Amino acid sequence: MKTINFKKTAMIISAIAFFGLTNVVANNISTEEIRESIVEKVTYPDFAKEESIQGNVNVTFGFNEDGSLIIYSVVSDQTELADYVKKTISNFKFADNNIDRDKTYRIVIAFKLI
Repeated sequence: MKTINFKKTAMIISAIAFFGLTNVVANNISTEEIRESIVEKVTYPDFAKEESIQGNVNVTFGFNEDGSLIIYSVVSDQTELADYVKKTISNFKFADNNIDRDKTYRIVIAFKLI
C-alpha cells in the first residue's frame, strides 16, 4: 500500500513540475510550445554547416488575428543565420486559437555544430 501511495505522489509532483516549467497560463499556449513549433521548421542550413557558421538568433515577434507571425526583429552576430531564420519563419502560421495575440514573444534559436 505504501508503494502505491508513493507512485501516486511522484506522478502528481511530476505533473506540477512540468506545468511550472512550461509557463502555461490559463488556456493559452506557452511560449515554450510556440518556440518548439517554430524551431521545428528551422533546420541547420547547409551553407552554415559547410562554412562552420554557428551562433544564436534572437527573434522578437507577435501574432496577427489569423495566427501568422508579425516579425518585429531578428538579430544575430551572424547575419547569414539571421536572414535565413527570418526567411524561413516569415510564412509561419500558428493554427491554434489559444495564442495570446496581445503579447510580444522573444525566443532564441541556437545553431551549434557538434
